[in-house]
Amino acid sequence: TCPVCGHCEKANRRSQAQFLCVPCGHAGLADSIAAQNIRRAAINRPIVDNAFGVELQTPLLATG
Repeated sequence: TCPVCGHCEKANRRSQAQFLCVPCGHAGLADSIAAQNIRRAAINRPIVDNAFGVELQTPLLATG
């Protein structure tokens, strides 16, 4: 899935290591693109569920 336009297509993977979005042209290392997608999916989601009735903290992005 392209982190810029959201397009998901098998043709976006030029090789196992290279990603090139067919519609928007965004390119990068496939592992880096995957890490960006995982980070975006995890932001503003609780680390654990609230099974014990405790207050949950939202993970924050690191800066620097």
